[in-house]
Amino acid sequence: MRRLARFVTGLAVVTAALVSAAPAAAQVTEGPQTNKYLELLRQDLRTKKTALVTEAMDLTDAQAAVFWPIYDEYSREMRAVWDGRIANITLYAENYERMTNEMAKQIADKVFKLDELPERTLELAKRIAQLPTMTALLMKESVNQTVDNMGFYNALNACFTLHQLNHSHWAEVRDDGIPLGDEDHGIPNWKDAPPVVLAVKDQVRADA
Repeated sequence: MRRLARFVTGLAVVTAALVSAAPAAAQVTEGPQTNKYLELLRQDLRTKKTALVTEAMDLTDAQAAVFWPIYDEYSREMRAVWDGRIANITLYAENYERMTNEMAKQIADKVFKLDELPERTLELAKRIAQLPTMTALLMKESVNQTVDNMGFYNALNACFTLHQLNHSHWAEVRDDGIPLGDEDHGIPNWKDAPPVVLAVKDQVRADA
């Protein structure tokens, strides 16, 4: 248990450092020296992460022969993902003040081009289908927990809670018990609401 606790703590520190390295790339002037420094930093962090995994797993030679090729392949794929994220963050930071719709689309296309999305989705689904059931279940659970931690699930719960609370309020205060407000109660008709418009930087509301 002590070994596991140490591993989790150490891995959390290394992961936090890896994540913080990405925004750092967007905060400094890009150049040969900067890129070299960031790459050395990432190599150092990867070495420490490998040492932590080695200590925590305590594999036999036979187990290590199976584990490390799979882990190394995973690490290579993740490095490619992080390289793309760092490049995108840097591009976004450099062009933030003069961002246009076309530039935003170019940044988004660097993640997944729209015309490649169906093919990439099918490719990922095929890879998942080849995995053991327990592995796929753990992957799904990790994604669910990540989304929850990002606040999406909690945000939905908060919105629906307030939504239902509002209905309960109107059901309580109206003599007829109808759970909504209308023009007779000073609430504008939603059909007369102004049109939805795109947000504009530095403006509370864009002109319709």
